[in-house]
Amino acid sequence: MDAYTRNDLHADLAQVGIPQKLLAQLITQGLLTSDQCRCLNGIAKHTIWQTLLNNSVKIEG
Repeated sequence: MDAYTRNDLHADLAQVGIPQKLLAQLITQGLLTSDQCRCLNGIAKHTIWQTLLNNSVKIEG
């Protein structure tokens, strides 16, 4: 599969990088949910996981 075909499979996704603080704000305000996120690499997975974990503690506590 060439690069064009791989990218074409996810043509409906906006692949952007945002600061972790903004990610936390979007999640806290309910504007972004975990099911709307897709981790593209290990760094993204760790960042999103940590942000969701931190915000779930704030909501629960």
